[in-house]
Amino acid sequence: MPRSRLKVKAEHTDLDGKVTEFEAVVRIDTPDEAEYYRHGGILQYVLRQLRAKN
Repeated sequence: MPRSRLKVKAEHTDLDGKVTEFEAVVRIDTPDEAEYYRHGGILQYVLRQLRAKN
């Protein structure tokens, strides 16, 4: 959902295995951005649109 908060968990790849967690605000501000996200990104969205026209 636009402007939702979610928890991000990042595991470091170095030897200490440290984990960093924080909250972030989802920045999906327009209906078009939501469509890109639903399709897995803008490239996948565009490719699906092109395929649908053929």
